[in-house]
Amino acid sequence: MNLTEITYFNEVANTSHFTKAAENLNVSQPALSRTIKNLETELGVDLFVKKGRNVALSPYGEALFKHTSSILDELKYIKSEINDLKGEANNTVSILVNSASSQMRKLLVDYQTNNKNINLRVTQLDKTEYIERKKDFDIIIRSDTSYIADKDKKDLLEEHLLLSVPKNHKLAKKSSIDLSEIANENLISLSKNKDLREINDYYCMLAGFKPKFCFENNSPYVIKEYIKTGLGFAIIPSITWKEIVPNDKIKIIKIHNPNCKRFIIIEWKNGYKTKAVSELKEYIIKHFKDYI
Repeated sequence: MNLTEITYFNEVANTSHFTKAAENLNVSQPALSRTIKNLETELGVDLFVKKGRNVALSPYGEALFKHTSSILDELKYIKSEINDLKGEANNTVSILVNSASSQMRKLLVDYQTNNKNINLRVTQLDKTEYIERKKDFDIIIRSDTSYIADKDKKDLLEEHLLLSVPKNHKLAKKSSIDLSEIANENLISLSKNKDLREINDYYCMLAGFKPKFCFENNSPYVIKEYIKTGLGFAIIPSITWKEIVPNDKIKIIKIHNPNCKRFIIIEWKNGYKTKAVSELKEYIIKHFKDYI
């Protein structure tokens, strides 16, 4: 088994398609097919099975894929570490910001101002795209309903969720609410596949209902402005969305059941991290709360 075979196998596994894999590798499809066939002959097993026009990993292919992905990652880490030692470090850091976008925007602007040699590549993605492209990013900022400590992630903030209620609604007289009391009300929310939307859907499910939405949008800024109109209910983070304050159109009240909260989490790649990635990661961990 050689590096070319490993690389070709990994690309077919990632794309589930020989033609796409050949295009990505800039080789002919027959050459790719021959390489995979040679690898299968060497191992004495079929690594792929046909699935319509695509291919899927066989049980043997799945076992191999666990190792080849790690091997190729390690090769990248070796090159990065050698370049760091040579003083030829890669100063580009790719960041996925799926939560706390307002706070992260301010933090990254300040960091860039003081580190002009660093190239920050910032992206936002839907949850589905994020899962597919997770390995493309050095640092990920996301949110979830729970947090379990691990070597490649850390919680930056724990915050409760509150309810924005139209001030002319009878529920606005309450100081706290059971979430089930809004089961028949219209909600304002981010679109599907956004972290906060999935968290809201989760707590509504715990409260025993499927939420009804009167307005959905991909932009947190647009949603915040729409909430301020008081035209619907909204489940909002208490700290990172603190600009949503009571006014003549809305009242902000606590949710006492279920216990609605979320964690802002930073994740990073396993293995060697360039100096640029390590320093930004530590800066975010140390200073995130300064921006809320």
